[in-house]
Amino acid sequence: MGYGSTTWTRTLPGHTFTASGNMVTYLFGPVFRIPIWRVKPFGEALFGGSYTNGYVNLHNAIEAGEGTISRTPTQHPFTLAAVGGLDIRISSHVTFRPGEFDYVLSRYTNL
Repeated sequence: MGYGSTTWTRTLPGHTFTASGNMVTYLFGPVFRIPIWRVKPFGEALFGGSYTNGYVNLHNAIEAGEGTISRTPTQHPFTLAAVGGLDIRISSHVTFRPGEFDYVLSRYTNL
């Protein structure tokens, strides 16, 4: 799953550096469904990792602005997603999903 652009800002003595980046997650896990006649609540527990180019871009902006930073910009942290929702069957070929809720947790460390 891909996520849109986010802006990172880092202030070092005398300078403020800004960069943008995207995040991609790669997650695996089971899907749970409760089969009721026309309504099917569902849930997912997904585990895996993620990657963002935002820290690399921020690291490059700091280096280009003659700043120095000691940490490595590449990270692939543990990522967890908890998902739940409801499907309503309209016909044998059409299902309506009135809502889905997603929570994504990742453990990136700050530069």
